[in-house]
Amino acid sequence: MVHNVLKSRRDIILIGASTGGPNAIEKVISELTTDLDISVLVVQHMPSGFTKAFAERLNKKCALDVLEGSDGIKIEKNKVYIAPGGFLMTVE
Repeated sequence: MVHNVLKSRRDIILIGASTGGPNAIEKVISELTTDLDISVLVVQHMPSGFTKAFAERLNKKCALDVLEGSDGIKIEKNKVYIAPGGFLMTVE
């Protein structure tokens, strides 16, 4: 039996980075515009505590809303979610 689990299509950009990542991420994210109607998920290798400040800094420089992700948060269009430092990001 086949179940239809895809209820709606979502366009998502996934970014993973480590050393040198913050500058590259800022450059990419700052060029995105709200007319794209996308969600962006970012995993940056960074210690816990730093990702919230990183998200806040990006939020001031980008057209899309940027925030640190959290457990159970709903993924919305035109938002960028930064995985909290020390955690993996999973999507259901």
